[in-house]
Order: sequence, then structure tokens, then C-alpha cells
Amino acid sequence: MAETVATRYAGTRVPRVEDNRLLTGHGTFVDDVTRPGMLHACFVRSPFARAKINGIDAGGALALPGVRAVFTAEHLNPEVKEAWHAVVGKDMPDTPRPPLAEGEVKFVGDPVALVVAESRYLAEDAIELVDVDYEPLPAVADFTKAANADVVVHEQYPDNVAFGLAGAPPDEETISAAAHLVSETIYQHMYVPVPMETRGIIVEWLVASREVTIWASTQIPHELRAFCARLLGLPAQHVRVIVRDTGGGFGQKVVPSREDMCIMLAARKVPAALKWIEDRRENLISAGQARHVEAKERMAFDEDGNMLRSTSTSPGRGCVPDASPAESGGHRFVLPRPVPGSEGQLQLQGGVLQHQRSGGVSRAMAV
Repeated sequence: MAETVATRYAGTRVPRVEDNRLLTGHGTFVDDVTRPGMLHACFVRSPFARAKINGIDAGGALALPGVRAVFTAEHLNPEVKEAWHAVVGKDMPDTPRPPLAEGEVKFVGDPVALVVAESRYLAEDAIELVDVDYEPLPAVADFTKAANADVVVHEQYPDNVAFGLAGAPPDEETISAAAHLVSETIYQHMYVPVPMETRGIIVEWLVASREVTIWASTQIPHELRAFCARLLGLPAQHVRVIVRDTGGGFGQKVVPSREDMCIMLAARKVPAALKWIEDRRENLISAGQARHVEAKERMAFDEDGNMLRSTSTSPGRGCVPDASPAESGGHRFVLPRPVPGSEGQLQLQGGVLQHQRSGGVSRAMAV
């Protein structure tokens, strides 16, 4: 008779070890971290889904006492060395992802300028004094109509399709001869992860040693370190990332964001550590969103109800996917058991572009 192996965790009540510290206010989140002389950042964001930027006048903000700097695309964007994510690699198709919008904004909430001040209150006041001359332009808002639309999101993709993935052609002969054929279009709405702790980052640049220390609310401290090293052109050992407690992520903090890029770049231009804490409004309009997919499914069955073939076609969505259009195709086709002949029947038109913020899928989806 085989011996029964006792398990340590399965089926047992596991005492939580962190509750006492967190519930008594002894947690340490990004906004709890302070550094000597620390400065605070706030973003000027686009109110339009698409508009041409004719000019930016930061004079009013710079005249406000306590404001240290206002950075625009011309100050930060040219200093990017590399800006790709390990989750997809540097050779995958990608959409432009400048730290700050350059020439044209692509979605409501697109970051246009970065204000640095002695307090968050001053920074918030100062962004209202940055005068951006916008020229509104037609936008494409429906990803199901975006492919080959008259309005182009990114010039690099004139048909608004940044990525495609397809298997073998569907076995139409078997499908058409099947006793039963089920076809369905399944739509899943967009949602926002909404972690209790919004995104946040502190970057401290040490001029003498050319080293960076980062405190962040992130799900990927190791990739954040590697990304910062690539972005700034530094050896990885010159970047230190500290993650204390994180108040939720739900996939929204799995890749470094454009805002993270801005703070990393701007921190080298100011005399002290630079902190950015996202407010809830920013989180809802500018942080990575999820789902928002439409899939066209077909399943062929024989007379006894056995599945013979299945096909799935799904476009992705968004204008600046979190990591790459390949990552944000959005549709994962999952079946409870292998289906004969269904291998490679997934037709994924990922990265169909529109003037709307997007992100990754956050969690795998089954259809």
C-alpha cells in the first residue's frame, strides 16, 4: 500500500503573516518614501483623443514660485537609448511610445509635459498654467472599424494594423460538411484594473557614481531594473530597484510605463530625487486598461456532438499597447480538451490601432 504524503499547504488554513503590520499602518508604499530635498512631478495630459500640438508655452508655470522645471518632448525624448520590454523582446513589431507626446496626441490622457515642483500641490497648480495649443483632428474610436480606415493612428501602420498572427488556413471542407456548425461573435467590454495604490515611482540619480536608485509600485522589479538600464544606457549594476509593499497591480504594473520613462529621464536633470504618484483620475484615463476584444468563433460538430474543427478570429485594440501590439492582441482561445485538427486555427489580428489608451489583457481569457 502506497504511503500517503502529507501536504503542507493544500487543504489547510495558512495563517497570513502580513496583516498585523499593514492593518496597523506600518506598511511602506511608494508615497510613504521620502528623500532629502525630494521634488514632485505632475503631468500635463491631452483632453483630446487626437490633436496636433502646435506649441507649448510653459512660461506661466515656470513663473510660479516653487516650480523647478517644465519638461516637454524636446527635453526628454531625444535621451532615450532603448525602450523595449523583455516580455516580448526588442524585435517584435511595436508602436511608437515616446515618453512625452511629440507633434500629435493619440488619446485622452496622453502625457504632453512634465512639471517638477517642490510639492505635489504646487505641481498640480502649475500644470493648469501650461498653455498647450491643440488643433483637434478626426479620431478613430472603434477598433472594429479601424483597419483600413481613412484616419491613421500611426504613420508607420497606414492600415492601422500593427501585428498579425495566423495558423494554418481553416479546414473549410470539414467545417462545411459538418452536421452542426455553431458561429458566434463574442464581445468583452473594456475595464480598468483600478489597484488601491495607483502607479508611483521615485527616481534618485547620483551624479558622481552615475547610479540610479528607484522606489516603485511594480509587479516586475527585475524587469524595471533592466528597462531603466536600457533606457538610460547604463550598466545594469548601476541601477537599484526597491519595492516595499504594493497596493495591488492586477496586470497594470507588469511593464514600465511611459510615465516611468519620463521620471527616469527627468531625474537626471534635477538636483534631488523625483517622485511621481498617480492620482485616481490619471489612473482611470491613462493607465493600462484591459480586455475590450471581439472574437468571431466557429465550432463544427458531428452528429454525436463531438467537436471536429474550431476557428477563432480576433482583432486587438489600442494606440499604445503596454508592451507591444503582439502582447495586446487580447484574445486567448482556450479549450477544455484537444480538438482534432484545430491546431493553428487561431487567426489573431493583434494591434488594430485606434485613438484610445490600451494595455495588456491583465489575465488570460477563455472563450
